[in-house]
Amino acid sequence: MGLLTLSVAANYATSYQWNLNSAPISGATSATYVVPNASSVNAGNYTVTVTNGAGSVTSSVAAVDVGSTITSNPTNLALHPTQTATFSVVAQGLSPFAYQWYQIPSGGSTGTAIPGATSSLYTTPAVDLTYNGAKYYAAVTDSCAGIPLNSTNATLTVTAANVPPTIVTQPIGQDVTVGGLTSFTVIATGSGTLSYQWYRIPAGQTVGSAIGGATSATYNLLGTATTITNDQDQYYVIVSNAYGQAISTKATLAVGAGILITQQPETAYVSEGDTATFTVAATSVLPVTYQWYSAPAGSSTFTAIRVPRMRRLRLVRRR
Repeated sequence: MGLLTLSVAANYATSYQWNLNSAPISGATSATYVVPNASSVNAGNYTVTVTNGAGSVTSSVAAVDVGSTITSNPTNLALHPTQTATFSVVAQGLSPFAYQWYQIPSGGSTGTAIPGATSSLYTTPAVDLTYNGAKYYAAVTDSCAGIPLNSTNATLTVTAANVPPTIVTQPIGQDVTVGGLTSFTVIATGSGTLSYQWYRIPAGQTVGSAIGGATSATYNLLGTATTITNDQDQYYVIVSNAYGQAISTKATLAVGAGILITQQPETAYVSEGDTATFTVAATSVLPVTYQWYSAPAGSSTFTAIRVPRMRRLRLVRRR
């Protein structure tokens, strides 16, 4: 908020009418127009129409930008341990804006800048009970680079609860030479103690078997598990605690010249008549070829997609 003052000087004037974006401002009928506490709603193009007995004339436009305001403050959030909280702030006015989030520790009164928290959104790390009662606010600076605008504080409440596992980072496929060493890793959160059990699905099969001793977040493969016959084996892990379990996605092992798909095609939604594009990415020590397949809607039978060949035309010259 600030003082907005606009003035005009005219000879032989008998009346004045100030306008905002071409609309008359009620009561603004003197040579000076003052808004004591201007806000973003007062921004716009101002003119004044000056009148006397001989006629009227309208001034040139005065464009007014009013200092920025915060239009949406972060809100209080309640979580359980291992979950994350996302706070947001919205500013309006003289963009572009710069942001810095602050945390006031539980029981404290002074905010400390959070390193790297410099966007309109801030997501906390996975919280524990020490976060209960912490407050968060954002300082927003507009293009004038004046005194930052501080949002209101948002309080984070963390209460103990029985949370089943959640997999944060899935295991990813690995490419290895014959007899080489590699590993698969999963990152999971959840209440209490987490346990892990890795499974292997042999190439060409669909059912996995538990791997003896593979009971930590990382499973290290020995050279005996990376022979050429292990190419395209798949691995996954089940993470458990006293309140449930989570099953990871399957990660493929590519051995030697085996093919490792690093990007799967994704579902595409298009309007009738439009084109759809699907993409796959794969690696191998040998050249890779591709053949796409499709199945009709409601069917699970896939057939190869053939690209029509161009028909050759024979030109005959006539005399």
